[in-house]
Amino acid sequence: MPTPHLSISTLNNLIRILDFDAFFVAAAQEAARLLGADGVALIENDEFNQLHYRFFHGLPAHYQQLVSSLTFPANVGTAGQALQTNQIIFHADYASTHHAMPAFVSAGLLANLLVPLGTATEKLGVLAISWFTHQPQHAPSEDTLAAIQLLADMMYHKLYHKKMEIQLTQQAQLDTLTGLPNRRNTTAHLNQAITLSRQNDSLTAVIMLDLDDFKAINDTYGHAAGDAVLIQFADRIRHALRADDYAARLGGDEFLITLKDIPNIATLDTLLARLDADFTPAYHLHDNSLLRCPASMGVTVFPQDNHPAESLIRHADWALYQAKQHKHQRTQSWVYYTPALHKKRSKRCKDLTSDLARNLILHYQPILNVAKRELVRLEVLARLQTADTLLLPNDFLPLFDQSACAQLFFTVLDLSLTQLALWRESDFHPDIAINISPFLLRDADTVLKIVTALQQHNIAASRLTLEILEQEQVLSAPSTLHILNQLHQLGVRLALDDLGTAHSNLMRLRDLPITEIKLDQIFVKTLDSQVNDLPFALAIKELASGLNIELVAEGVETHKIRSILDALDIPLMQGYGICKPVDAAALPDALAQALNTLSYQPNKSLAASYAQHLIVETSILNLLKIAPQHLHAEHLSELTLCPFLPEFKIMPEIWQLHQRQHVLLHEMALPPSQDIATKINEYKMLGTQIRHLLTLVIANERQLEDTPLS
Repeated sequence: MPTPHLSISTLNNLIRILDFDAFFVAAAQEAARLLGADGVALIENDEFNQLHYRFFHGLPAHYQQLVSSLTFPANVGTAGQALQTNQIIFHADYASTHHAMPAFVSAGLLANLLVPLGTATEKLGVLAISWFTHQPQHAPSEDTLAAIQLLADMMYHKLYHKKMEIQLTQQAQLDTLTGLPNRRNTTAHLNQAITLSRQNDSLTAVIMLDLDDFKAINDTYGHAAGDAVLIQFADRIRHALRADDYAARLGGDEFLITLKDIPNIATLDTLLARLDADFTPAYHLHDNSLLRCPASMGVTVFPQDNHPAESLIRHADWALYQAKQHKHQRTQSWVYYTPALHKKRSKRCKDLTSDLARNLILHYQPILNVAKRELVRLEVLARLQTADTLLLPNDFLPLFDQSACAQLFFTVLDLSLTQLALWRESDFHPDIAINISPFLLRDADTVLKIVTALQQHNIAASRLTLEILEQEQVLSAPSTLHILNQLHQLGVRLALDDLGTAHSNLMRLRDLPITEIKLDQIFVKTLDSQVNDLPFALAIKELASGLNIELVAEGVETHKIRSILDALDIPLMQGYGICKPVDAAALPDALAQALNTLSYQPNKSLAASYAQHLIVETSILNLLKIAPQHLHAEHLSELTLCPFLPEFKIMPEIWQLHQRQHVLLHEMALPPSQDIATKINEYKMLGTQIRHLLTLVIANERQLEDTPLS
């Protein structure tokens, strides 16, 4: 009887399966067929070195029920044996091995074959192939074991990418500074609270809140002081809320709170007073000084305000706007959204949009390729001129309803394309990027209106980028995806804005016709102090590269941030430190000055060294896994060639650890290298220690003000 084999067509079919669950079933079927086994399980190894049965195929129901809730240490049983030895383990008579678990024997497990998933240094789990109805007559052949190993390697890579995507998604759901959720799930949580209110005939309060005069804190005391205040403010919010309440940081000093299942307004007033009392005490800065910074709150209540979740958030934001307008005359820190306020808001919105095309002023902020010193495109930013002041988007957008936002977008589009046509006459041909409200991507007329505007001004669609502030409930809708695909097919570029605070499911990037993602400025601005976020930034960069998507970093304001992005090899940058937004008349001079400034190479900061060390270590570890022969021992032993020499040598403890890394690399590059797994582990441990020490030094340096670029 011929030995079963693994065909090329089968491998091709497996490679094409993107969904991990479907891949596991197909690969498990093939593994069971090759070995004549009954079933297959995947046993995952968690971060605490505990093993869990996660995926099953073909196993008896009683056995699957037994192991599905089982957890055991990674050095126990035949699975632990495979992980510890990093070798395939085969037991033709399971009950006779001293690694056998009595419960498995009682459940009828006759034989098994265990294949470790991963490398000696990164053990993700074990592929467990089992026999229940019969015992194998002989051990698998070398060819069969090689085919099983190939299936296991494919499963390891699929599992690794699945874990990476889950990790990135989880990180993207949290605000990196405060640890609170970001804006991603606010609407979903609010919808749950509304449903609960309907069921229990109770109230739901939506509260928008921010800190009064927070910008003055950053300007006067520095961003480190501002970060310290935000962290303490978030802690106070956590302390004040009940167990089922919800809070999120939306950006800057803007937060949202949802209070669920409130019996009456009197109870709500009590809760608001408690919040106010918690926000009143002074904040402690790093130098032990105290800083007072009261909060303002805007509140709307469902079902009195009987509108969808998105409208409730806008109404609370409008009430916050009113609370801040009268912060010096008010007797309490919160303002309720009422019909009178709604009427006032509607009138103000109508006044601001009555002659929008004449009162709208466009500013342009360059996005530059810093490495190539060239313009990538211009982001168009709207300002609104009133009788006595120039309003920024934060001043007028809270007043706009959806109709006004749509009017704003198409007016900005028309004026921007008019300006492109004027620049064309002077032989200046920049591309532009315009922000689009997500709700417009649900309107089938949006595509036609955009195409008509482009044709009227004779502007190619490829010169227009639409920046979308992600909202999961919008982008997950089939109608939205259809509109996005239409725009993409026309040549319009699509960018996902505010990645790092607003984006939800990173795994969905591959399903969207996105050509660009933008790291949010709130995330970018803290990279010099929150260096633990650098692995996340690096992972996003690698994800974008793998998907052939451009990555733009917003909020570049200091030499230090630019040097970190340089180290991460993220060359597309935007921010006040690169070039401030200016009107069309001032743009040529501002752009020339910005490009000229890029010739200045900032000194490499310690945070940039941290980023570069992380990248170098990751690259070397990958090389050791796949092609160690490309490491040159003589180069690795020459410390004068080390790129970290200037920064690390002045810190003896760090330099000593890094010298040991060089010794290990030299030893691993000399063939044949002995105990390479042990040396890789030591190399990684030394790298972790180096970056921990760098974190401590950076934290001390953070007390000093950043030097602005301009």
